[in-house]
Amino acid sequence: MNEVFDPLAQVSIPLVGQLKNLIGMLVFLSIGGHHFLIKAIYRSFELAPLLALDKGATGTLMKHVAYVFSGMFVVALKIAIPVVATIFLVSISMGVLSKAAPQMNIMMLGFPLKIMVAFGVMLAITPLVVRVMSVSLDRTFRFIYKVLVYWPA
Repeated sequence: MNEVFDPLAQVSIPLVGQLKNLIGMLVFLSIGGHHFLIKAIYRSFELAPLLALDKGATGTLMKHVAYVFSGMFVVALKIAIPVVATIFLVSISMGVLSKAAPQMNIMMLGFPLKIMVAFGVMLAITPLVVRVMSVSLDRTFRFIYKVLVYWPA
């Protein structure tokens, strides 16, 4: 019910994930990422033609790639922690409430409450998410530029 079908990949995608994907794409386009990507691909083919990668540079390059991927994990945590922490606090408060008032049906109250709180938090942190995405994309572009400038030719 809350999923959309992606005809290209032939899979169902959660609606919230699709929204975050669109926000990320808009941030990417708004900071000129598409222009940088085309320049970076062109520059990489100038510096290292296909099948001409030096064996000595591969280890250093893979170390930098691992560094970038670990940075992406940190960015994902920065985006997800506010919602996850809020839902965790709501779950704890519902557990305390169920102990205080056992006759109350917390299950029926809990699911809609968690959904409303999660959407409220996502709405509230949208400017923060856009800022984090923008900063991380800018940092990634600077890193790619640095790799291309210091590429062993």
